[in-house]
Amino acid sequence: MHPQTQRPGYGPASGGEEDYNREVYFRRHMVQPPGMVYVTVDDIFVLKVFNPTTAATINVSIRYLDPDGNVLPQFQQFSNVAPQTSIRTFNFRGSEGYVLSATISTPGASAGAVYVQLEVGRGLGAQDLTEGHLLIGGYPGSFAALGYPQTQPLPPSSGAGVTRSVTIANPAAGSDWSIVLPTGVLWILNSVSATLVTSATVGNRTPALVVTDNTGHIVYNGAAAYAQAASLTWTYSWSGGGIAPPAGTTQNGGSIPAGLRVPAGWTIMTATPNRQAGDQWQNIVLGVQELVAG
Repeated sequence: MHPQTQRPGYGPASGGEEDYNREVYFRRHMVQPPGMVYVTVDDIFVLKVFNPTTAATINVSIRYLDPDGNVLPQFQQFSNVAPQTSIRTFNFRGSEGYVLSATISTPGASAGAVYVQLEVGRGLGAQDLTEGHLLIGGYPGSFAALGYPQTQPLPPSSGAGVTRSVTIANPAAGSDWSIVLPTGVLWILNSVSATLVTSATVGNRTPALVVTDNTGHIVYNGAAAYAQAASLTWTYSWSGGGIAPPAGTTQNGGSIPAGLRVPAGWTIMTATPNRQAGDQWQNIVLGVQELVAG
């Protein structure tokens, strides 16, 4: 290479041979920083957490490029955050510089159980009513962490949710069972299994799985295809798919529409025409995907 065009750091190595390993070099001045967000001593990080049913520990890791060109790490942990049906906010300060990356994980909690948002706000306390620069939004997990700038922020309704089985206590004899969705959650109803023991009182019972909204309007009514006579014990299964013929003591209660979303305040229940005083529902289990309602 001609001496006038020779790059810094490129040239003969010891022994007289040209050192191609030093052909690449980095500029230190007049180079744009590898980050879009700059935080100052007057800024704060705002972590919003919504975990209505599961306790969680939230780990936040941040890397900065400070004004002197140093890369600084920061680790912030919020341990054993108890379940709560309202959003909680944690504020903490960082270092001045460009935010290179931010990561959130929830060790011990499955992805879908805890919804988080990480923003950069101004340290004005209650006087600042603005939403800050949103870095992260979504459902982290033990292994499936969320990261800025790689992970696109998503609203609570966009997640797959966490798989749960929900057991309902047996109602009084002669009564149907029901459950009102608690505050702070949304369920995708996948399946319902429940056993009906009919008394010796003559009459056919044809139970239906019913979903009503918070005003009592029926949004889904799935009646069983076959009637249950007196003195029988049948287990009904409502799920996706078609209706099968009766098979001994196991019955296909009906087909639940795929992706049936049941918000907080709605009711899932059975409605059993001609039920008798001695009839008993038992072994009631719902299979759901639970999301945070926000």
